[in-house]
Amino acid sequence: MSVAVRTVDPVTLEVIRHSVVSIADQIDANMTRTAFSPYIYEYKDYAVGMSGPGGDLIAQSTGGMPVFVADSVGMAVRDGLATLFADSTIAAFRRQGFHRELIAARLNEAIALGCDTAMAATLPGSTSQRNYERLGFEVAYTKVTLVGGK
Repeated sequence: MSVAVRTVDPVTLEVIRHSVVSIADQIDANMTRTAFSPYIYEYKDYAVGMSGPGGDLIAQSTGGMPVFVADSVGMAVRDGLATLFADSTIAAFRRQGFHRELIAARLNEAIALGCDTAMAATLPGSTSQRNYERLGFEVAYTKVTLVGGK
């Protein structure tokens, strides 16, 4: 069985690439504009990424913190370390064990990929922190962010 390969000229490819990135940038701008948390609208402590049907990252916004968009499932793996992130649960589904199951599934995937260490960042004292601790994580350090008054 032969597979047809379609080529796209470089100019068209660049136009398509910029179009997809501009969609991610527009989502980024809308998040910043409508956010209630200073972590979002002031510090840009998030990132926007778009994934293809196979889950591969195809574009990310030019703003925010791109470290969060390592892959579309909220886990980056490198040199035996799994970094878990972007695992919030929609309010209607909280307190039903979904968050814990998501963390556990990611940990199992990390083990399958050969990781022997995992890390995550949460707000101190949050439900997320408790869920990670229930799965064996321990607090390594806390970070204080000071915001000056006007």
